[in-house]
Parts: sequence; structure tokens; C-alpha cells
Amino acid sequence: MIIRGGCLFKKTSPFIFIFALISFTALVCFFLAESIDFNHSEKIVAAFVMFFFGFLSVFFACQKIVSQAKRKKWMKAAFIAFFVLYFIMFLNFTLMDGTFGRKVSSIFLLDAAQIREYVKTNTNLTPFATVKIFAAAYNEGTLSMSTIIENILGNLFILAPFSLFAPCAFKGMNKPVNFFVFCCILVSAVELLQFVFMTGSADIDDFILNILGAIVTYWLLNIGTFKRFVSGLTLGLFGGEENENSGKRQNKSHA
Repeated sequence: MIIRGGCLFKKTSPFIFIFALISFTALVCFFLAESIDFNHSEKIVAAFVMFFFGFLSVFFACQKIVSQAKRKKWMKAAFIAFFVLYFIMFLNFTLMDGTFGRKVSSIFLLDAAQIREYVKTNTNLTPFATVKIFAAAYNEGTLSMSTIIENILGNLFILAPFSLFAPCAFKGMNKPVNFFVFCCILVSAVELLQFVFMTGSADIDDFILNILGAIVTYWLLNIGTFKRFVSGLTLGLFGGEENENSGKRQNKSHA
């Protein structure tokens, strides 16, 4: 297909539509996980497939756009959509994930005594206390390794995608301090909502692991050659402010 008015696209590949269809199907599976009997792990896989093939469809579609400025504009719009979509998925996982036994409506089914007991048993303000409990339970044989991995690594990596989505969607997020503040506010708000709606625990360990995972991923993405690779894949959106400043310096040197 060729669009002559303005030459927006050179040619459209059928693979772009196939990737987009796979991504959309995975998205539907994610939000209908309970209805189609997906477990928690399968729901996570659906989310990964959705973003992976969604990015592929956007990336190859952008390669067909003639104008470099329009190419970058479409890529930025896609990453804003990815950011918003992952934000919704993040809230779904932490507040209303039925495959993980979370239901916001549960608060309306409890009496005062049950609420007090919930607050007592689901509040932890001592760093690494929950991690130690998991380790002790595993050593005693009362907790499986899969459960530990799902809880510890799940908390560690749940914010990792924001390390890519946020800087690409919003230029200010390319600054480490801004990204760190954003993550702290987001996690604090979710921990509070989990506590209020009783869909999880208000646990300092969750906060530490969430932030640690996001910051480590952000740092890894900003390492030398890897950063240039990621910047190339995102058409310069990742590390955008630094890329712009570098381009201006090069233009001045050539002038």
C-alpha cells in the first residue's frame, strides 16, 4: 500500500499487521485472563507478548515512514501508549488481579474484626522482614521456590518496563532523579491503595524491591554501548535530551 499524499509510508509490510494482530490478541488474553482460565504466570506471558510484538509492529511501521521527524513522532506516540497501557496493567496486577486472588470488592465483605486482623497481619515497616520470613519458610519446607520467585522476583521486576517506557514517552524522565521520584511516588501510592482496598500488604520490602528493580534496570539501559543500541531501537527517544544536546554540539562543530 502506498500513500502518495505527503508520502507518509513507502510501503506497508504484511508482517506489521501480523505483529499487531498478535499483540492485540495477547492484550485481550491479558484482560480476559480469568474468563479463559489463564493462571498468573500465563497472564504475565500475555503481557510480555503484547508489548514485544506491539513494539515490533511499531518499529517496522516507523521504518516505512519517509520523514525522520514523523518517524520519531509516531514512535513517541507509541511509547506514550505503551506507558499508559503498562500503567493500567500495573494497577491491574497490584489491585485487582483475580488470578492472584486480588479483588477490590473484598473490603465490603469483611467485618470490623476481620479488617483489624488484616491490618495487623499485612503491614510491615521493617526492611527485609518479609524476605527473611520467605527464606525461613523455604528452609522449613513450608514454602516452594516457585512461590518465592514469584513474590521476590515479581516485586523486583514489576517496574522494570517503566525504565524504558517512561524515558521514551517523556523526555524529562531521561534524568535519573526525575525517574527515581516518579517510581517512589507510584509505588507509595499503590502500596497505600493495596492497604486501603485490602488487595495486598503495605510492605516496605515491596517498596524496596520495586524501586531497586526499576533503578537497576534504568542503570543497565544507560550503560555505554547498550544505551546506544536501545537509543537506536527507539529512534533516539531513549536518552533523548542527551541525544539532542549531542546533535547540537555536532552541528556547531560542523558550522
